[in-house]
Amino acid sequence: MNALLTLAQAAAAQAPAATQAATTATAPAASTTPPPGGEWTQIIIMIVAFMAVMYFLMIRPQKKQQNARNQMLAAIKVGDQIMTTSGIFGKIAKVQDKTYIIEIADNTRIEILHAAVGEVINANEMTEAK
Repeated sequence: MNALLTLAQAAAAQAPAATQAATTATAPAASTTPPPGGEWTQIIIMIVAFMAVMYFLMIRPQKKQQNARNQMLAAIKVGDQIMTTSGIFGKIAKVQDKTYIIEIADNTRIEILHAAVGEVINANEMTEAK
Protein backbone atom coordinates (compact mmCIF):
# COMPACT_ATOMS: atom_id res chain seq x y z
CA MET A 1 0.00 0.00 0.00
CA ASN A 2 2.92 2.28 0.66
CA ALA A 3 3.91 1.77 -2.93
CA LEU A 4 0.53 3.05 -4.10
CA LEU A 5 0.78 6.13 -1.91
CA THR A 6 4.22 6.98 -3.18
CA LEU A 7 3.02 6.59 -6.78
CA ALA A 8 0.05 8.86 -6.08
CA GLN A 9 2.31 11.45 -4.44
CA ALA A 10 4.73 11.31 -7.35
CA ALA A 11 1.89 11.78 -9.85
CA ALA A 12 0.56 14.72 -7.83
CA ALA A 13 3.99 16.30 -7.75
CA GLN A 14 4.31 15.97 -11.52
CA ALA A 15 0.79 17.37 -12.26
CA PRO A 16 1.54 20.97 -11.19
CA ALA A 17 4.74 20.92 -13.21
CA ALA A 18 2.83 19.69 -16.28
CA THR A 19 0.11 22.32 -15.79
CA GLN A 20 2.71 25.04 -15.42
CA ALA A 21 4.46 23.87 -18.59
CA ALA A 22 1.13 23.89 -20.48
CA THR A 23 0.39 27.45 -19.39
CA THR A 24 3.78 28.72 -20.45
CA ALA A 25 3.36 26.96 -23.78
CA THR A 26 0.05 28.77 -24.49
CA ALA A 27 1.16 32.17 -23.18
CA PRO A 28 2.92 33.30 -26.38
CA ALA A 29 -0.12 32.35 -28.48
CA ALA A 30 -2.36 34.55 -26.30
CA SER A 31 -0.16 37.60 -26.84
CA THR A 32 -0.59 37.44 -30.65
CA THR A 33 -4.35 38.15 -30.46
CA PRO A 34 -5.37 41.76 -31.17
CA PRO A 35 -6.03 43.98 -28.18
CA PRO A 36 -9.71 44.32 -27.24
CA GLY A 37 -9.63 48.09 -27.88
CA GLY A 38 -9.39 47.48 -31.64
CA GLU A 39 -13.08 46.61 -31.81
CA TRP A 40 -14.05 49.97 -30.33
CA THR A 41 -11.92 51.80 -32.86
CA GLN A 42 -13.81 50.16 -35.71
CA ILE A 43 -17.15 51.01 -34.13
CA ILE A 44 -16.18 54.65 -33.66
CA ILE A 45 -14.97 54.90 -37.26
CA MET A 46 -18.29 53.47 -38.50
CA ILE A 47 -20.30 55.93 -36.40
CA VAL A 48 -18.27 58.89 -37.68
CA ALA A 49 -18.69 57.69 -41.28
CA PHE A 50 -22.45 57.32 -40.78
CA MET A 51 -22.70 60.84 -39.36
CA ALA A 52 -20.79 62.26 -42.33
CA VAL A 53 -23.13 60.54 -44.79
CA MET A 54 -26.18 61.83 -42.91
CA TYR A 55 -24.79 65.37 -43.00
CA PHE A 56 -24.20 65.35 -46.74
CA LEU A 57 -27.50 63.64 -47.61
CA MET A 58 -29.90 65.39 -45.24
CA ILE A 59 -28.64 68.37 -43.30
CA ARG A 60 -26.62 70.18 -45.98
CA PRO A 61 -29.39 70.23 -48.65
CA GLN A 62 -31.88 71.42 -46.05
CA LYS A 63 -29.60 74.31 -45.10
CA LYS A 64 -29.20 75.28 -48.76
CA GLN A 65 -32.98 75.30 -49.19
CA GLN A 66 -33.43 77.41 -46.07
CA ASN A 67 -30.82 79.94 -47.24
CA ALA A 68 -32.54 80.24 -50.64
CA ARG A 69 -35.90 80.83 -48.92
CA ASN A 70 -34.42 83.47 -46.60
CA GLN A 71 -32.92 85.28 -49.60
CA MET A 72 -36.28 85.19 -51.40
CA LEU A 73 -38.09 86.65 -48.36
CA ALA A 74 -35.45 89.35 -47.90
CA ALA A 75 -35.82 90.43 -51.55
CA ILE A 76 -39.62 90.88 -51.47
CA LYS A 77 -40.67 94.48 -52.08
CA VAL A 78 -43.88 96.41 -52.70
CA GLY A 79 -45.41 95.48 -56.06
CA ASP A 80 -44.09 91.90 -56.19
CA GLN A 81 -46.56 89.18 -57.15
CA ILE A 82 -46.64 86.32 -54.65
CA MET A 83 -48.41 83.06 -53.95
CA THR A 84 -49.03 82.14 -50.34
CA THR A 85 -48.55 78.66 -48.94
CA SER A 86 -52.34 78.26 -48.96
CA GLY A 87 -52.55 79.10 -52.68
CA ILE A 88 -53.74 82.70 -52.54
CA PHE A 89 -52.28 84.93 -55.25
CA GLY A 90 -51.71 88.59 -54.54
CA LYS A 91 -49.59 91.68 -54.93
CA ILE A 92 -47.51 93.10 -52.07
CA ALA A 93 -49.11 96.40 -50.99
CA LYS A 94 -47.09 97.05 -47.84
CA VAL A 95 -44.09 95.44 -46.14
CA GLN A 96 -44.09 95.42 -42.32
CA ASP A 97 -41.73 93.91 -39.73
CA LYS A 98 -43.38 90.51 -39.38
CA THR A 99 -46.21 90.70 -41.91
CA TYR A 100 -47.08 91.71 -45.45
CA ILE A 101 -50.29 93.31 -46.58
CA ILE A 102 -51.24 91.86 -49.94
CA GLU A 103 -53.91 92.93 -52.37
CA ILE A 104 -55.79 89.90 -53.65
CA ALA A 105 -58.53 91.77 -55.56
CA ASP A 106 -59.62 95.38 -56.13
CA ASN A 107 -60.02 97.02 -52.71
CA THR A 108 -59.42 93.67 -50.97
CA ARG A 109 -56.34 93.47 -48.80
CA ILE A 110 -55.27 90.85 -46.31
CA GLU A 111 -52.40 90.66 -43.87
CA ILE A 112 -50.18 87.58 -43.89
CA LEU A 113 -47.08 86.51 -41.99
CA HIS A 114 -43.71 86.41 -43.76
CA ALA A 115 -43.71 82.62 -43.31
CA ALA A 116 -46.95 82.36 -45.32
CA VAL A 117 -45.25 83.41 -48.56
CA GLY A 118 -44.83 80.33 -50.71
CA GLU A 119 -43.04 81.88 -53.68
CA VAL A 120 -42.53 85.07 -55.61
CA ILE A 121 -43.93 84.83 -59.11
CA ASN A 122 -43.78 87.07 -62.15
CA ALA A 123 -46.79 88.47 -64.05
CA ASN A 124 -46.71 85.73 -66.75
CA GLU A 125 -47.01 82.95 -64.17
CA MET A 126 -49.81 84.85 -62.40
CA THR A 127 -52.03 85.00 -65.51
CA GLU A 128 -51.36 81.33 -66.33
CA ALA A 129 -52.30 80.26 -62.80
CA LYS A 130 -55.69 82.04 -62.96
